[in-house]
Amino acid sequence: YNAEYMGVFSKPVTILTSAYDFNGRSFDEIAAAAPADRVITTIETSNTIPSYVWALIGIAGAIAAALMIIGIHILLRYMNRGEATRFAPKSEAEPVAVIFTDIESSTALWAECPQQMVLALELHNTIIRKCISEHRGYEVKTIGDSFMIAFGSAVDAVQ
Repeated sequence: YNAEYMGVFSKPVTILTSAYDFNGRSFDEIAAAAPADRVITTIETSNTIPSYVWALIGIAGAIAAALMIIGIHILLRYMNRGEATRFAPKSEAEPVAVIFTDIESSTALWAECPQQMVLALELHNTIIRKCISEHRGYEVKTIGDSFMIAFGSAVDAVQ
């Protein structure tokens, strides 16, 4: 653009911010056409994005990716919830059989052989959950090595 800075410079100044002005003329054409008493100068402009902007874009991208991962995780948990609660009691009018499980003397076993108990507890939980699924049960709660399980019938509960 052309700008005259009468109060700043001792002569009128034409500042070019690019190689071409709005009329499509080149710097050389503008310089040749300018009055002799006018100073012609250029200001280099840069189209590069400062590094702090790239850092902000990176941070925003990381936050967006984290939010997407969290959203997908929540969606998958919500979608799988129907399978987990398929056999949960749904009506107060229907009978419910509730059973509790516990590993006998588990505290002493944990004290005697803690490494083996880690594997034993994993195996125990896998077996219990398989039985719950096979016999139309619902895992209400698990605390330590204990399960609270609800069934729609006493027959299912004792099998």
